[in-house]
Amino acid sequence: MVARTRTLSLTHRLAAPVSAVLAASLDLDVELAAVRRYGVRTRPGGADARTAGRIGMGETVTWQLWPAGALGLPLHTSRIVELVEDDGAGGARFVDAMQRGLFAAFRHEHVLTPLDDGAGTLMRDSVTWRSPLGALGRGTDAVFVRRALLALLRARNAEIARRVEQA
Repeated sequence: MVARTRTLSLTHRLAAPVSAVLAASLDLDVELAAVRRYGVRTRPGGADARTAGRIGMGETVTWQLWPAGALGLPLHTSRIVELVEDDGAGGARFVDAMQRGLFAAFRHEHVLTPLDDGAGTLMRDSVTWRSPLGALGRGTDAVFVRRALLALLRARNAEIARRVEQA
């Protein structure tokens, strides 16, 4: 049986302009602060790799779970494959896609849209993934992966909100 692609979508309203939300969303330090309690860290990579600061178009980041990372087992390496800082309508978007890692496929689309009332930004995350290992992977999706991804996204979005809404 062919592995099924799963999708997880999440929206968050923020009382901050699109530009501030985009800057925080691209800042690896924000994400690291959000997911530290889950044992997620970055690890050094090649010449186009980032471990901290703002990640840009074409750059990569390798995420690892500790203690698995201590054993040299990265979770995955993602590359920014699309980055639109101004879509002409006041919005922005970027996409990071897995280059290598534990998933069969992984793609995270971030879409930022100004609210109609001008009072902030609607942040939409859409994560699609496909787990390897057939039935075992589908079982892992059902028991663990979706819940873990949702927790990580919620933590990330809360940290972004904390930083941009204080400013």
